[in-house]
Amino acid sequence: MTPTAETLRTARMVLRRPVAGDMPAYLAFATGHRMTYLNGPMTTRAATEKFLAFLGHWEARGFGRYIMAEPGSDRPMGFFGPVNHDPAVGPELTWTLWSDADAGRGLAMEAGSEVIRHLAQDCGWTAVAAHTHEANQSSRRLAEKLGGVLGYSAANYPDWVHYDFDLVAIMAKGAA
Repeated sequence: MTPTAETLRTARMVLRRPVAGDMPAYLAFATGHRMTYLNGPMTTRAATEKFLAFLGHWEARGFGRYIMAEPGSDRPMGFFGPVNHDPAVGPELTWTLWSDADAGRGLAMEAGSEVIRHLAQDCGWTAVAAHTHEANQSSRRLAEKLGGVLGYSAANYPDWVHYDFDLVAIMAKGAA
C-alpha cells in the first residue's frame, strides 16, 4: 500500500497523524457511552493499548487513522482513516466522533470525503472496506453517503455489517 500524507485539511478541520497529546480525549471517549456500538465502553487499560496501537500503525504501515482536529485549538474531535491489521484481508476505513457536541455537524462526512479523495487520487488506492454495527444507523448512513455498498454480514461479528468502497467508481461519480 502506498503511504499516505501525514496531514490533510478541510474547511473545518485538520486531519493529522495522532500524537500522544490526543490520548486524554481518546480515553474519555473510549471509556464512555459513545463506545456503545464499538464493543465498549473499554477499560482505561484497554483504551490506552488501543490508542498506542494507533501510533504504532502509522510507524509500521505508513498510514493510519487521522485525528480530526479543530483548527486553531488542535482539539481532537475523533478519527477517520484506514487501517490494515491483516494485509491478506486489505485495508479498512474506520471512524468515530469522540464527543456528543461534535455529532450531527457533518464532520465525519467532511473528513471521510477528504480521506477517500486522498486515498484514491493521491495514493492510487482502488478499494477499501468498512464494518459497522448493524444497529448504528448514523454510521451506516455515513458509509452509504460516502459511496460504500452494503456487502455481506461480517461472519466473525454477527451484529456487524460490511461495506465495500470502490474508490475508482466513487471518484468517477463524485460521491465522496
